[in-house]
Amino acid sequence: MPRASRILVRGSPGTADNTIRRRIDGNEKNAKGGNDMTRAAMDELYAELKDGEMAFEECDVKQSQIGDLICMGILRKKDLTGFQLREVGDAVTIAERKDMHLIFMKGLHFIRKPGDAANKPTRIQNNELVFCIVAKNLFRTIEKERKRVLDSLRKKFAYIQEEEVLVQYEEQLKALGNALSVFEARAGNVCALADCSLSLREYLQDACSELSKESVLAYMGDVVSRKRMNALLHGVRCLTLSC
Repeated sequence: MPRASRILVRGSPGTADNTIRRRIDGNEKNAKGGNDMTRAAMDELYAELKDGEMAFEECDVKQSQIGDLICMGILRKKDLTGFQLREVGDAVTIAERKDMHLIFMKGLHFIRKPGDAANKPTRIQNNELVFCIVAKNLFRTIEKERKRVLDSLRKKFAYIQEEEVLVQYEEQLKALGNALSVFEARAGNVCALADCSLSLREYLQDACSELSKESVLAYMGDVVSRKRMNALLHGVRCLTLSC
């Protein structure tokens, strides 16, 4: 499977001068691939948006190990007037119907489009907002792997002995489950989308480093545990495209 695109972000979620810098690892055509069904659903969503009052311009993609996509790009109003988050209700409805979530990337004023020079990102216009569109199945996959890692963790002798590093890791896994479930519970409500998107993005800022600490990996070195952790971390890293 080709390695997916990576995003580097300067600043933190919600700041006004964030700049997304785009770096492609591997083949551009492959980066736009993914599971055929997920890719088709994403393209159908774009087409349905285009038939209405908006259009989505895809700028970058990551894909999970089973091909679920998260796509970052620009949601644009066709009439060129100012764009408020409350106006994206139709887009949220279409996305939910396609088994997708929208993650609002508040505060981004520049974005790196394919073909942009390294020092010349594209400025976001008044009729544009930046979003990630993510297949809900990516959330399901992460939750499945989270539970598997928890199962492996709780079978470790060191956990039974209440080794502090593993007890703390259990809390981090619980925090991951809570962050995802809270977002999913609110993401279909356009009035809650800004807050729940920001909360998820702030959580994801440090999630990968917290979930992949060497002190934990030392206890999870068997083949099954390591495979489960790798699958979990891959899914979480896909979601960090929204950061």
